[in-house]
Amino acid sequence: MHKTDEDAVMDEVYANRREISMRFGNDPKRYIACIRDMKRRAKEAGVSFLKYCKSFAGTDAMQPLT
Repeated sequence: MHKTDEDAVMDEVYANRREISMRFGNDPKRYIACIRDMKRRAKEAGVSFLKYCKSFAGTDAMQPLT
């Protein structure tokens, strides 16, 4: 991978992180609460957290708790 390729990948990572952070009002407590809720729902569904998350890949499943 060339330096410019690495920069492009990292730019995308940082952009995704900013988007997720903004979705939760830049509040880590709200983000963590959402993750905990998703883990609870995965457990209730009887699947691993990873499998639960993958089932929503490409959707907007990670929404702040209201």
